[in-house]
Amino acid sequence: MNINVGVADKSDFEVLTKLYYDFYCELRNKQGCKAENIEEIEASVKRYINDPHSVIFLAFVNGNVVGFVRVSEREGCFWAEEIYVKPSYRRIGVGKLLMNKVEQHVLGKGDSYVYAMLSPQNKSALIFLRTLGYDILNTIELVKLLEPISESEIRTVEIFGLQFKIWKWSKEEYNDLEKEYLQIVDEFFKKGGTKDELLQIIVKAIKDYSKKVS
Repeated sequence: MNINVGVADKSDFEVLTKLYYDFYCELRNKQGCKAENIEEIEASVKRYINDPHSVIFLAFVNGNVVGFVRVSEREGCFWAEEIYVKPSYRRIGVGKLLMNKVEQHVLGKGDSYVYAMLSPQNKSALIFLRTLGYDILNTIELVKLLEPISESEIRTVEIFGLQFKIWKWSKEEYNDLEKEYLQIVDEFFKKGGTKDELLQIIVKAIKDYSKKVS
């Protein structure tokens, strides 16, 4: 099997549009939202191809286009934007090779940082990037809802003991243990648990575990 990566240009418009369409259909399906229409996607692809601050890498397997990633430069920072590999070509190293090309591109530009932004619900993407060494938490995007929202639409998570909410996707990738954890955290805060109490519980549990395995 021959896997290689090349830079996309204007002649790749049609194949890129199809890949972007598949990318958004899969993502919006997980979220429970309607995907962008083809006209919107075409406009975005045209903009990306003509943007001097963006480069799109295409992945090929035995000559067939199977995926892409876009790297953009914004205010001196390089971002790995949309990355997509056709489902039948996943877990054979295509995504890793695409990200390697992004990193080589950034190093070639004289920088040594690659930024990636993704939704916390996108577990498969999160695990994929973390496996490649993307393990520094950089920024957090917060949203304030100005109108009431149903509790059935959100989940509760914690960061350093603080309570936050995330949208509940229609097709979540959490396993049973992860779902149990999210439920327990939610119940803890609903019963009046505080940040310090949660941190005390976590610290004690880890200390007890460390004593047991030492």
